[in-house]
Amino acid sequence: MIGIRSRIAGGAVAVGLALGGCSPEYNWREIRPDDGGYAVLLPAKPSASSRDVQLDDLKTPMAMQQAKVGETVFAVAVARLPDASDHTQRKALAAMRAGMVRNIGGRETAARPVAVDVVDTGGRRNGQLNATEVEVAGSLKGAATTMVVRFAARDAYAYQWLVLGQAIDRDQAAVFLESFKALR
Repeated sequence: MIGIRSRIAGGAVAVGLALGGCSPEYNWREIRPDDGGYAVLLPAKPSASSRDVQLDDLKTPMAMQQAKVGETVFAVAVARLPDASDHTQRKALAAMRAGMVRNIGGRETAARPVAVDVVDTGGRRNGQLNATEVEVAGSLKGAATTMVVRFAARDAYAYQWLVLGQAIDRDQAAVFLESFKALR
């Protein structure tokens, strides 16, 4: 039986080959943090951090995994919500979205709905989550910056995963963004 790690890694290799070869800068690896209920491919060894954040009137712990290739950041953040109600999820996701745009003094240039697979530990798909992908133009440290970020919620978790940089490699960003899977 092929596990999710092999399936996702194999998919990333296939995407890389289809795009014209592998880049030595990108060393894709799957991570599955102990608390958070997700799996994702990151292009380099990740660093982890956590802190309490304020999402509107919700104070909640948020854990983040991030990796950097050149000046491009790939990151996943998961907030533990006080409950799993639709109201709490919507409120948290709206606050996360507004905060990410504000963080780079930006404006949304595009938004679209996307679907995220929910898989079991063996990699079998057993559902989907509705998510939103947003592209933001802004600046960091005086330099024009682009961010592509996705948002989704499941149970008592709110997720955001993003690529941020001055010159985002869209093909590599797609590998990362599309590799995110919620675990059940």
